[in-house]
Amino acid sequence: MITSTDSAYDDARKASFLEKQLNSPNWQIDSAQQLRAKQCIEKIVQHRITQCVDASRVDLSRKFPRTGKRKVLLVDESIESGSVEKGLGSWVTFKHMLDAALALEDYEVFIRTDSALKKSYFQSILDASTAEKVTIVDEAANSYDLFEAIDKVFVCASHIGFEALMAGKEVHCYGVPFYAGWGMTHDHLAIPRRKQERSLEEIFHLFYIEHSRYFIPGRGVVEIENLIGYFAESSVIGQARTVAKTREASSLKPSAGEEELRILIIIPSARYGASGRYLQTLAMSLIALDCKVMVLAEGKTDLLEYGVKWTTLEFEGSRLAKSIRDVIVEFSPNIIYENGVRSRAQRAALEIMIMTGARLVMQSEDDDRQVYETDHGQEAAANMELLDKPVLSFGDIQKFLQTANLNHALHVFFDPAYDRWVEPMSRALCYRLSELHTAIWHPFAERLANEYNVPTMVVPPVIAKADFQRMPLEAEERDAILKRHGIEPHRVVIFIGGALYSYSEEYSIFLDALNLATKATHIPFALIIASKRSKLPIAQMAAERLLPEIEFADLDLGDDEVYLEVLKACDVVCSPGLPDTFNHYRLPSRLVKAMAMAKPILTCRCGFGESLENGGNAFLMDGKNSKEWAEVIAACLDREKREHVAKEGQRFAQQHFDSDSVAVALKKQFSNLLEKPARKLSDSIDLASVMASGVTSTKQRTKSHIKLRSRYASTMQDALQHLMIQGVSLKTVVHIGAGRCREMEDYCRLGAETIVLIEPLERHISYLRELESPQILVKQMAVSETGGDCHTFICRNVRDVSSRSEELYLAKPVHLLEWKPAMDVAKEQEVKTCTLAELISETALSCGNHLLVLEIQGFEQAILQTTPQEMLRKFEWIALRLSEQPIFDGGTTRSSAAALMSGLGYKHIPAPDNFAGPFIAELFSRKNDATCG
Repeated sequence: MITSTDSAYDDARKASFLEKQLNSPNWQIDSAQQLRAKQCIEKIVQHRITQCVDASRVDLSRKFPRTGKRKVLLVDESIESGSVEKGLGSWVTFKHMLDAALALEDYEVFIRTDSALKKSYFQSILDASTAEKVTIVDEAANSYDLFEAIDKVFVCASHIGFEALMAGKEVHCYGVPFYAGWGMTHDHLAIPRRKQERSLEEIFHLFYIEHSRYFIPGRGVVEIENLIGYFAESSVIGQARTVAKTREASSLKPSAGEEELRILIIIPSARYGASGRYLQTLAMSLIALDCKVMVLAEGKTDLLEYGVKWTTLEFEGSRLAKSIRDVIVEFSPNIIYENGVRSRAQRAALEIMIMTGARLVMQSEDDDRQVYETDHGQEAAANMELLDKPVLSFGDIQKFLQTANLNHALHVFFDPAYDRWVEPMSRALCYRLSELHTAIWHPFAERLANEYNVPTMVVPPVIAKADFQRMPLEAEERDAILKRHGIEPHRVVIFIGGALYSYSEEYSIFLDALNLATKATHIPFALIIASKRSKLPIAQMAAERLLPEIEFADLDLGDDEVYLEVLKACDVVCSPGLPDTFNHYRLPSRLVKAMAMAKPILTCRCGFGESLENGGNAFLMDGKNSKEWAEVIAACLDREKREHVAKEGQRFAQQHFDSDSVAVALKKQFSNLLEKPARKLSDSIDLASVMASGVTSTKQRTKSHIKLRSRYASTMQDALQHLMIQGVSLKTVVHIGAGRCREMEDYCRLGAETIVLIEPLERHISYLRELESPQILVKQMAVSETGGDCHTFICRNVRDVSSRSEELYLAKPVHLLEWKPAMDVAKEQEVKTCTLAELISETALSCGNHLLVLEIQGFEQAILQTTPQEMLRKFEWIALRLSEQPIFDGGTTRSSAAALMSGLGYKHIPAPDNFAGPFIAELFSRKNDATCG
C-alpha cells in the first residue's frame, strides 16, 4: 500500500504529495538510504519479483528468436482500469506509440498484452495490416524474462515501465506515470511542473520505502526487505526466480516414471565462501528445474535460503552426527555432489553413499597434488596419484597400499577432524566411485576424462542473470563505501576477495610488484583483502612489505551484501597466481562474479588465464618476476583500458558462466546417471591381473608400512595403537588435559566402560559436554601438585586470531616460546585445580585394566612424584605426552619421565619409529601384572 496525503500517487492530473516531495530541492536521501534502495532494487531484479505475482516463467524462445535485430516492447493496458486516464493518456497515445515503434529502423516490435483482458487499447487499434508487423506476447510472463530479450520498452502509464528501469532498460513514456519527468525516462509528453532530476534510487526510496506499508499474512506489518524475502521464498516466485533457459528447461521436466532428482551437495567450506556463493546460485537454478537440493557444508552454516537448505557437516567420533544422519535419511538423496578434495567432505560422502545408496558425482575445483606435496613431500604426492588411471592392475593397487600412510588414513577415517586436507585413501575411493566428473574449467575436465574414462563436463563458478544486470555505483556511493572501510576514494583500489595460499609465493611477489608499480607511476593505490580463510599472516606481511603510501585494509566480508558492496566499489578485482599445477587447473570464482558485474580482473596467465586475452578481457600476469607483474598492474591505471577490459570480460562471462544454462546441462547428466546401473570399484580393475597375482601377494605388507610420517607429531592415538594390537580391553580411562578428546573413538574401541575427561579450557569443555553420558564424565578443572586455585598461562599462536591454538600451562613455558616464535602468552588467569590423588580417590577403580592419560604440559614429573605410589599402581597403563627438551626450567622430558616411571614400577613401551618432532606420546605398562587396586 502506497500512502499519499491528498491525491493518488499515480494520478498525474493533479500533483500529489509524493510528486511535490520529488519536486522539492529540500527533499534528499542520505548515502545509507541510497544504498538501501539500491540493494532492494537489485534483490527485486535478482529474484524477479514483479507487480503481477502470478506471472509465471514460460518459454519465450519462439516469441523472441535470435534474428540479429534489436527489439522494442510496447506495453498494453486495460481500458476499464482507468490507469491510462490518470496517466494523461488516451487512444491516441497508443496509436502514437505504435507508429513510433514501427518507424524504428532495424527493430522488431513486440506488444505485451493479456488475453484475459476484455478490453485493451492495442486490441482495439490493431488492424490486419499492422498486426502483420508486430508480434503479440499474450502469455502471463514474468516481466524480467521479457526484459532479457528486449532493448527498449514503450509505455503509457504502466508500472511495468518502472520495473524496466530497475532492470536497466531504456524506457519511453507516452503518458505520465509517477516515474516520468524526473530525468530517468524518455518522455514524449511534456510535464513542465516536474522540474527536479531524480535518480532511480530516490524515486524508489520515496515510493517503495518511505511511503509504502507492507503486510505479510501471519506476520503483520513488515519492512520491504522482509517482503522481498517472503516472495523470493514463496512457491510462486520461488519457481520463477532462477529458471534455466526455458525452452531447454521444458524438455527436462520429469516425465511420467522419471525419478525426481534429490541432490545433496557436500562442500568443504561455509555458505559465504567462494564455493558456497556459486553453489547457492547453481542450487537455485536446479530447484527451478524441479530438483530438490540440500547442502552439507563444513563451515558453520545452518539456514534455509531461497529453497536451499544448508546444514553444518558434523561428526560424532568416527561417524556423522546422528542429527545429520537423520536429516539426510529424511531427504533421501539419489545424487551426492561432492565438491573438492578435502578429507572431511569426502569422508562424509562415502558414509552417505553407504547409508542411502545415492550415486556419487565429484566436482573438482583445486589440484590436490601441490597441497599434499607441501605437507608430505614429492614422493608421497607421486604415490597418491598411482591410481589416477582408467584401468587398474593388481600391481597398481599393491604399490599404492605399500606406499600409503595407513596410520594417517585410519586416523582420518576414525576421526575426520584429525586432518581436513587431503587423504589419499578416501580421495582414491571417491574419485573411482564417482560416476560423473565435473571440473571447474576445461584443463581440469580434460585431465579427469583421461584419468578415469567416465562422463566429464565443465561446471564453472556460475552467475545468476541478475548479476549481469547490477548497476554501477554512483561516485558518492563508491566514496562512502571506501571511506567506511578506511580507504581514500581517490585511490585506484585493487580487491583480492578470496584466500591466499601458504604453499605459494604469489602474495609476496604481488606485494613487491605493487610497490614497483607505485614507484614507477606515482599513482596512489589501495589494496583491500578479505583474508579470513588464509593461513598466511596477511596483514603482517602487508605492514612489513608495502610502501607506506599504499593504503591497506584486511576485511571480514562474510556477508554477501558487504562482499558485493566492496566488489562494486573497487577498481580492479585480483587473484594473483604462479605458473604451477595448482593454478593450471583452477578458476577462482571471485573472478567470475567480477566479470559478470563488468569489473576488470587482474590474474595469472596460467590455467584460466589461457582462455583470456591480456588487455582484451583481462589483465594477465605471467611468470614469477615481480617487475613483469608490476608492468601489468601499471596497465590497470588507464581508466579507458579498464572499462574496455571490463566490458569484454562481461561478454565472456555471459557466454560461459550463466547459471541457468549450466544447471540444464548438469541436470541432464544427473538424470542420465540414474538410468544406468551403479558403478562399482571392480568396474575399472583388471581382474585378470588380480587373479594372476596369487593370494599370497597380499601378505607381503609388513608393519613397516604402517608408520607415521617423520614430519607429524605423534598423538596419544598413536600410543594407544599398541593396546589395540595386543587386544587389550580397558575398564576405565582417566584423561587429564583431554582437549576435544580425539581419542574417544579409540577408547570406545578398547571397550572402556567409564571415561573421565578432565579439561580446564572453556572452548574444549563446551564440546566435551555434548559427549557426556552415564559412561562419560566431564570435569572442568586442571590438575596440579597442591590443588586449589592456581595461576596459569594461556598461550596462543599469534597468527591465529581464533582460540583454536590455545594451550594452558601451569608455569610460563619460556623454552617452548623460544622453539615456537609464533607462540606467545595470550593471557594469565586463575583456574580451579585438584591433586591427582584427589581425582583418583573420586574415581571408582575396581579390578580390571585402567588407563591414565596425562597431557599437562611439562608438570607430569612433579604431579606423579606427589601422588602416592599405591594410588598410581591402580592403573595398568599410563600414557604421557612429553617433549625432548623441558618447556620450562625443571619441566618433564622424555628421558626424565622414563627414569621416573621405571622407579614407580612401570616399563616403557617404545613409540612408533621414524619420529622427529617436539612432542611425543609415550606409553608405560605396570611391571607387576598381578597388582590390583
